[in-house]
Amino acid sequence: MTAGRALALGTPPNPATASLEDLRAWFESCLPEVMSPPEAEPRELHDAMAYACEAGKRVRPLLCLAACAACAGDLKDAFPAAAAVEFVHAYSLVHDDLPAMDDDVTRRGRPTVHVRFGEALAILAGDALLTLAFGVLAGGGEAEARLAMSRELAMAAGSLGMVGGQSVDIAAASGGRDPESLARYIAEHKTGALMRTACRLGGLAAAAPSGLLGLLTRFGATFGFAYQVLDDIGDEARDLQRGAALNFALLQGREAAAETAASAIGAAATALAQGRWPGPTRWLEMIVVELCRHNAAS
Repeated sequence: MTAGRALALGTPPNPATASLEDLRAWFESCLPEVMSPPEAEPRELHDAMAYACEAGKRVRPLLCLAACAACAGDLKDAFPAAAAVEFVHAYSLVHDDLPAMDDDVTRRGRPTVHVRFGEALAILAGDALLTLAFGVLAGGGEAEARLAMSRELAMAAGSLGMVGGQSVDIAAASGGRDPESLARYIAEHKTGALMRTACRLGGLAAAAPSGLLGLLTRFGATFGFAYQVLDDIGDEARDLQRGAALNFALLQGREAAAETAASAIGAAATALAQGRWPGPTRWLEMIVVELCRHNAAS
């Protein structure tokens, strides 16, 4: 990303007709516009940052773009926010995988960043992705909207959101609080906060009214909670082996956890149904359907 350069974004897909894969492909095609050129120094740091951003499902940027479409906004206006959310997510994974945190050696079927590039460079790559997120978000468009979006993302990513959830997750090993309440707090903050904010950023990019922003908040929060519960179901065996007790499948039982997720998915769908949306909500609905398929396969 070069300071002061206008982004050369391709033509966005049509929200009324295009598939979710079309939207994902457009986001992927635009992402290099806001990343450092591979030949820029320091190359190894930029390689590590790019590596960290590869092969993701892009759930959070898709939520942001789909929310913008539902509010009849221009997807190009929402792209910086979508990219910023993905960079924050990528940084969080790099740091979560570190030996001092979860000590994971693989992610997405590949060596984690600290295994591939070394622990020190992984820390720096995470730091750089976090700061890049806010540089991208502040890089263009109407100043008041960018300021509001920057504040939203900072709150979601910080001690009252994602990082706070991670902190509680680490501290929970010492016990002393109700495990299911802790698991819910962690799901709502470590995972849900960024998904909720991704939806809100899409609405803000479209200058959505407060009523629709409220519905997007409910949709994102309940979707994010469901997403984490389903992740817990998928990680049940691994977490049992690791002794990680704050897993909904281990706390509630697999069947009850699936019902918890289904209830949250239903609440997300209800939030969508209650809005008078000026644009198509089909991409948000498709994202819910993808999660339902995950639920059915769990």
